[in-house]
Amino acid sequence: MKFGHLLDIGEITPSIFSKFSKFQKAKIFLTLYNANVKNELKIPLKYAKFLKIEDIFRAYIDDLLKINSLKICKVKNFCLVSNALIHAYLQGDFSRLKFMAKEPVYHVAKLIKILYSSGKFELCFEANDMFAGFVYDKISKKHPDKQIYLKDGVIFAECSGKKIFGVMPSFKEISKDSFHTAKSEILRATRILNESDLEAMFIVFPRNGKFLKHVEVRHKACRCSGKLKLVPYTISHKLF
Repeated sequence: MKFGHLLDIGEITPSIFSKFSKFQKAKIFLTLYNANVKNELKIPLKYAKFLKIEDIFRAYIDDLLKINSLKICKVKNFCLVSNALIHAYLQGDFSRLKFMAKEPVYHVAKLIKILYSSGKFELCFEANDMFAGFVYDKISKKHPDKQIYLKDGVIFAECSGKKIFGVMPSFKEISKDSFHTAKSEILRATRILNESDLEAMFIVFPRNGKFLKHVEVRHKACRCSGKLKLVPYTISHKLF
């Protein structure tokens, strides 16, 4: 399942967000995007007001170029690659972009290279990967006292060498009437609980109007005391 803007198709949004407004969709995309990129490539959420992904990134780049052009200071670093990329963007001609092997120094140039590597604007991700990266980022920030790491698609929290809990992100739209669609995730989480001394396993899904509360699962195959819960996860930059 893709989320973003493809060269030949245009904007693609997962069906799970189909009932959301254009602004909500844009904000969700930026929230997921920001959780999966370095700080220098993050986009302030206020740019969601431009609604379309291409318009959002173009507006941000344009603002960065305006800000930089107004700065009057001694030039500390001059990057030929960065300036070539910025010139290509301003001229709307990216024909030479594929020949630029070196990485640019300026943040705005790095964005331009990523977005226009094919000659036209394109930025698309696997929605499940974006969601997993977002969950990992949130858990890391929420538990700074623990070691957080990803192994085989499961996020584990460890303290003093002991695993405390595991989190399995899954980009599925579920509700109280469709928990059966999470059968494979429940079986895997149960197996992990049986093979470890975790206090709990959480299977997290994007929160939706029909899935608002945690649901504890009691599976007949579970032979341990650890808890297993299905959790609606809010896609937001805020920590809860």
